[in-house]
Amino acid sequence: MKAVIFDFDGTIVDSLAGVIRVYEKVIGGNRVLTAEQRRNLQNKNLLQIALAMGVPKWKLPFLALWGRRMFRHHMRSVQVHPGMTELIQTLHSRGVKLYVLSANRTANVEKYLGWHGLTKYFVGVYGGASFFSKVRKMRQLLDTESLAPKDVWCVGDEKIDVRSAHAVGMKVLAVSWGYSNKETLLEHQPEALVTEAHEILQHLPTGGS
Repeated sequence: MKAVIFDFDGTIVDSLAGVIRVYEKVIGGNRVLTAEQRRNLQNKNLLQIALAMGVPKWKLPFLALWGRRMFRHHMRSVQVHPGMTELIQTLHSRGVKLYVLSANRTANVEKYLGWHGLTKYFVGVYGGASFFSKVRKMRQLLDTESLAPKDVWCVGDEKIDVRSAHAVGMKVLAVSWGYSNKETLLEHQPEALVTEAHEILQHLPTGGS
């Protein structure tokens, strides 16, 4: 293994929590979701999450405007998922090349990594991937960085990460704490699935892939 490509939202960062906070502000009040309620929001898109949380339908047309502004405001408060900083540091210390590939804007990802002191661990950030398939962006990364798919693992939290990585010949390690639950991820047959960040090291090969 020469490199690891990380998804950003839902994998490195707990952005689902940020989405929940934005919608809680739209709803108003002091509602706090239980762990079970939060798990039930997995496998839903942003509109489905809004409806499940009880955002009034008349407010939905304004979410595009409010959401963008509030997501930018909350970006500083969205936390790195527990254990991911240590994992990234360990992989970097072992000489593994690290990348971020995300549907989020490159500038947003780079800004966030800078705020949390993570920029120095990553060789590059490839943002702006399609929400429907990351194949094109993954191939761009592999070509630009002169990497062979067999030497790269992808770490992601959604079925699109698993499908796209397999389509270009990479192996996939899925994480259960993001936007897709374990059952959905397992249906797409990742090479491994973890529930805690520290478990990732147990599955990534230390030598050739």
